[in-house]
Amino acid sequence: MSSGRVGPAGAARWLLSIATAVSFLVVLQNFGLDLLPDRRVHLAPGQIRPLPGPPTHAYAFDFDGSEPDRWPSARSRVRFFEDGRAYPVRLHRSDEVALVGGARFSHEPGRIVFSSTDNTDPRTNGRSYDLASPLLYHAWMGGAAMAAFLGCVAAWHLATRRCAGAAARPAAGACRWRWHLAGSTALFALGLYCCTGTLAPYAITTAPVIAHSTGYAYNPDHVHFRALFDLVDGRDRAAWGGAIMARRILFPALAWPLMRALGFELGGTLASLALNVVGFVAAAAVLRRRVGDRGAAAAAWLMALYPGAAYWAGLPYAYAVIFPASLLLMLGLLRLAEPSGPGRLAVVSLLMGLCYLGYDLAVIYVPATLLVLCWRRRFAAAVGSAALQLAPLAAWLYALSHGLRQPLANDNSGIYARVLWGALHSPGAAAWGRQVAQAAGVGCDIFFASNFIFIPALFLLAVALNPLTSRVRFHAAEVAVLASGLALFAVLNLAPAEPGGWEMRGTWISRIYQPVFPALLVFVARWWQGLPADPRGLRWLAASAVVATLGCDALVVFGPILGDPFHVSGDAFYRFYDHTDAHFLYRSNLDSLGRSPLGFAGRAAIPGEKDEWDPRVAQLRVAVRALGNVRSAIAQNQIALKAVQADFRRVGRDLADARLKLYTRQVERRVGGGEITAEQARREAKTAEDFIGPSLRAVPDAPPRRPDAGEPGSAQAPDSIGAVQAAIAADSEVLKATEQEILWTQGELTAALSELARAREELGRSGEPGKVPASR
Repeated sequence: MSSGRVGPAGAARWLLSIATAVSFLVVLQNFGLDLLPDRRVHLAPGQIRPLPGPPTHAYAFDFDGSEPDRWPSARSRVRFFEDGRAYPVRLHRSDEVALVGGARFSHEPGRIVFSSTDNTDPRTNGRSYDLASPLLYHAWMGGAAMAAFLGCVAAWHLATRRCAGAAARPAAGACRWRWHLAGSTALFALGLYCCTGTLAPYAITTAPVIAHSTGYAYNPDHVHFRALFDLVDGRDRAAWGGAIMARRILFPALAWPLMRALGFELGGTLASLALNVVGFVAAAAVLRRRVGDRGAAAAAWLMALYPGAAYWAGLPYAYAVIFPASLLLMLGLLRLAEPSGPGRLAVVSLLMGLCYLGYDLAVIYVPATLLVLCWRRRFAAAVGSAALQLAPLAAWLYALSHGLRQPLANDNSGIYARVLWGALHSPGAAAWGRQVAQAAGVGCDIFFASNFIFIPALFLLAVALNPLTSRVRFHAAEVAVLASGLALFAVLNLAPAEPGGWEMRGTWISRIYQPVFPALLVFVARWWQGLPADPRGLRWLAASAVVATLGCDALVVFGPILGDPFHVSGDAFYRFYDHTDAHFLYRSNLDSLGRSPLGFAGRAAIPGEKDEWDPRVAQLRVAVRALGNVRSAIAQNQIALKAVQADFRRVGRDLADARLKLYTRQVERRVGGGEITAEQARREAKTAEDFIGPSLRAVPDAPPRRPDAGEPGSAQAPDSIGAVQAAIAADSEVLKATEQEILWTQGELTAALSELARAREELGRSGEPGKVPASR
């Protein structure tokens, strides 16, 4: 009979299971989303101090209880509150907090830098300041949890390596597969459609450009993408001569018929939706042949709710090809890994090369190709395939530079060249050591953020459960893509920063690693395909993980049209591409523009209004938005200066009263000593106003009211670039004039204090110090 006791092996498995689960949850807490309740920290007035250096609006509070921002890695998850109201802007650096103030804060290593909402002293204004910080969120803790999790996975592999292989599962019938394909395709198309119009994430997570005729939102770089259509459409060079992304010509070439017939915005958006749906169906069909019905069905549902497609597809931009092209490149890489003749290798390589005309995918998939084929000891095939893949891009770049006389070097195209040039120069042992020390945490953060958190989490869980379930081995193509992504991360993040271009290191631009997602997806599909029936509940755990991933991704994809429930979509979008400090813009744009997909006019639509996409008009709109923020800050500072003036006015009156009493005593002493007559004393009598300088007399007794947050002032919004510049200059002149008035009043007060001191000394020498009021 069994004693019911658990043997040493069973106890070890239980402990390993607990360690795996706990480390996985801590990894998610550190690199995914907050799973645990935040802790609140109250800032006592005695703990707040002015920011060191010249006087500013900023104050500091020592805090090292959570991971800070170390720009260009924006990793802080701290929220800051004044009287229970959250600050809308967390800046990655404290410069703007110090210069502008207002409802802004930054989380730097070791401290929080903030200002009060009206730039008053937070130590004495009577308000309460708190911050919310996630639990168990530290760089060392996240790194330790990831190391522990990977160690647990390795232990499971060692513990199960002698076990029999997983039992094969019967394939689903063709009819069931058709239902899976039809349902997932419909859901995919619906998700893409719900991210069009005023709901396009790439637009509304920043300060968007608004089309007057429809009210739809577009990214501020709209004019650069439209220039590609103008190039394909054969328009005058003046329309496309300044294109900085001319190398990415694939999407406008494919979408040109619809763009030509329906216009760039509408035709391009419809073409984007169609291209992504076609790519989805093609990838699902090929996966079915390579993986099997069950795995392909799981992959189809995961792709249907993949936020990385919905983020781009609702706009007529070249980025619309990232999702389908990455899938097709991964499938091509799987095909190259199989034995084939030179003809098939050439065809597959050239088709992969066409994808590089849509986006800079070659930096991941060409190295991956070399790794796969060299691993198979097919060295000649590796060189030939890489050359054929790069041939279409090389031909197009040659045509651009020699045929169209278009310069290839610009801020966008020169990013990787600057990075590689910087990699050849050592930053010094100390600087390089700091970069390496931070790289592990930054890399884990990017791994989750680059593909919207939940599919990477499912991939890690599948890797952990794989030794106990399917026991599939990593395919060479999957390893090669992940290794290429890791190599790209190392080059961008460990090379010294090269001035003069975009900063490509850090977590703020995690999106450039998005093309590795097919490797995660294919592994999960193969794992699911081989998942056996398991009496110990692991099958239920696997199914729950897939369902949870689908539910969370649905909150991201349908987040815009649902109003960002639980803030999941907003967090995921800004983790993917943190292109503004003002994260409140996402919900603000949803509220102001409305939730109107393609076919429904947004709230900002103006019937009969013609859209203008001239670059100067786009620059004006961005400048006007920035102007509102600048003028609001100027107005706040002017109010604060006026309040200082009012304080000076009150001090000046007290000084005037004190000087009047001293003067009256002096006159009485002179009359008593016979120096002047009573009639002369009456003629020389003064009032308190006589001792107040002209600058102080012009100051009102009470400061003007503080404007509401975001109120730029009473001036009419400018409508031209020149007007923008004039408005900024005028506002700056007003602020300078107010500051000059402050200097004048301060000078008058200083002079008044000096005269008061001399008068008191004179009375003291005369033997009549009197009971003169002391000045404040």
